[in-house]
Amino acid sequence: MSKLNLDNREIIKQSVVFSVRTVFLGILFAFLIAGVVYSPTYYFDLTRGDQYEQKVLEQIDLKNGTPHQAASGILTWEQQSLTPMYMKYEKDSIYNSLGIFNMNNSWTYFHRGALAPHNYLLKQGLANCGEYARIFVNLMNESGHEAKLLRAPADDHVYALYEVQNNSVVVNPSSGKVVGGKKFADRKNFSKIVAVGPKGTEREVTSRYVNLHNVTLRVESEDENQRYKASVKSLTAIRKYPNKYSSGKEFVEKSFRGTNSSFNLSESLYRIELEKKGLVLSEYYSKTVSVETSREVIFDLENMSSENGLPSLF
Repeated sequence: MSKLNLDNREIIKQSVVFSVRTVFLGILFAFLIAGVVYSPTYYFDLTRGDQYEQKVLEQIDLKNGTPHQAASGILTWEQQSLTPMYMKYEKDSIYNSLGIFNMNNSWTYFHRGALAPHNYLLKQGLANCGEYARIFVNLMNESGHEAKLLRAPADDHVYALYEVQNNSVVVNPSSGKVVGGKKFADRKNFSKIVAVGPKGTEREVTSRYVNLHNVTLRVESEDENQRYKASVKSLTAIRKYPNKYSSGKEFVEKSFRGTNSSFNLSESLYRIELEKKGLVLSEYYSKTVSVETSREVIFDLENMSSENGLPSLF
């Protein structure tokens, strides 16, 4: 073996070692930063979290109350005790851009509800819609009344619901208001609604609140063995929040073989993307579709423009 080949192998070996070491150090650094930022929240939760929560429950006085009374008390407490983060946010503040806020002459980091223990959110004093909703759900459950988070991704908002004799009441904790039952989603063009249980389990409940229509996708092709993948994305989301959903919000994805597939979609505006699977490259087609009733959507591939790209994994 020539000296040149040995040198090349050594260079490759060193490059691999350097890459692995860099990735490992990056992960370690991320964990260290997360530990510094979140350790105070978990320390509070372990040492005083339950006591603080009990104190809040006593302030609201939820004993022997009905679900409606408990919900009303919690919503009132949130409006009196929590400050919307945007009311404290200053666009030109470097501290605020890093998530650091001055609360009662004390600097604090604004912890989002998805990561911080829920008892710490009670003490934090700052909240966005997700924190308001999570606090509401946890306090309702702690007081013995079933409640869940209710997410509407196309609305970029988090609501909550609580159960009363097999009927659900939807509330908007960040505004402190009841927004309705089965009619809360009327005229809002929600493409998808998901209920999240106390343990984080998600269940789609779109059909409970909006009418769904059957959309049949038909591909003009004589090859009944051709494999496709269809993705349905909400253009409602991208139009309302272009910076967050720059490529649309994906709600349904199906792989199928042949010329037909179907979806159940609410009344809204969608982009349907079709991938014609290939071994080396796939062909990608798309259509903008308005759903107001059950309908058929035809992909005439011979008369549609396409883009080539690497095939998706699934």
